[in-house]
Amino acid sequence: MTANIYWQSQTISNVPGDLDWLSLEEQAVYTQFRFPKRQKEWLSGRYVAKTLLKTVNSSVESLRFDEMTVRNKPDGAPFIVCGGERLPGSLSLSHRGCMATAAWCDNDKFHIGIDLEVIEEKSKGFIEDYFTESEAAAVLNLPTDMVHLAASLIWSGKEAILKALQIGLRADTRAMEIEVPAFSNLSSGNAWSRMVVNRYPEVQGGMNLFWRLTGDYVITLAIMGNRLSQQVPAAAIIQVC
Repeated sequence: MTANIYWQSQTISNVPGDLDWLSLEEQAVYTQFRFPKRQKEWLSGRYVAKTLLKTVNSSVESLRFDEMTVRNKPDGAPFIVCGGERLPGSLSLSHRGCMATAAWCDNDKFHIGIDLEVIEEKSKGFIEDYFTESEAAAVLNLPTDMVHLAASLIWSGKEAILKALQIGLRADTRAMEIEVPAFSNLSSGNAWSRMVVNRYPEVQGGMNLFWRLTGDYVITLAIMGNRLSQQVPAAAIIQVC
């Protein structure tokens, strides 16, 4: 058993200036945000999700954007509602800086989590507090010009895994351990590459983790299957332009 995972990234500048494309429920939620930055991030996530779904899911391709609602479960995981019914499948969103990204899998037996992270400095204290000893040592022992990329990559991978597990940052980020890719591969991330996850909070399912570079951002995608042995090939991750 396998499934395709579709993903798309957009800049916040692509989001329409009006709110007519939001459902009435979403418009009500939007008015609760006080700060413009939070408004823009929230809008960008909804817009890229609806754009992606209308492109890859035949059951919603004829719907207007305002006929689709992106809701969130109590744990924060997003899902799509159309005509009062939840659309089967797994949706994940991420936004950072001027970018937003979404991933979608229409197979309910998979849970996915996508994360977008700006490649930026993370302090030694941050790395030692939120990374395992092995992760911290692997990152801090890299040449100086690679430390920021590696730290951003590991942090993003942890967030993607937590999204796939649908437990968010309530979990200790040291409860999972990710291997830093080989130094020679760190700068070749223009395609999806697999990362090794040594451990993660126990669940009934196999965890797949991939990464790639997009300009000044790193994107990670966690895919949890319903069997411990479930392996998803990188070829199953399809970019939607």
